[in-house]
Amino acid sequence: MENRKFVVGIDIGGTNTVIGIIDENREYLFEDTISTNSRESIDAFLPRLFTKIDELTNKLELSSELLGIGIAAPCGNYFSGIIDDPSNLSWGKVNITELVKDRYE
Repeated sequence: MENRKFVVGIDIGGTNTVIGIIDENREYLFEDTISTNSRESIDAFLPRLFTKIDELTNKLELSSELLGIGIAAPCGNYFSGIIDDPSNLSWGKVNITELVKDRYE
């Protein structure tokens, strides 16, 4: 695959989390799903999420450039980056933006 700029989209649901990758031309590249396991902690969920993101992005050329990551989640606040105690997840209040930035910035 040629070098591409790409974005990662993450849709966190109570049952499943879907991860998708598209390039700068809006071409759909990859998608996969992991179980959210709504009763597990965010500390248990994130390593599984990061592993799946890494698996998908490793299919791209090494010089491909990650432009950004978008996250949709229940009780997610676009402005603060916080998921605020969703009723279908056992996470409490989580700054998902900072946790993901710490890994991918």
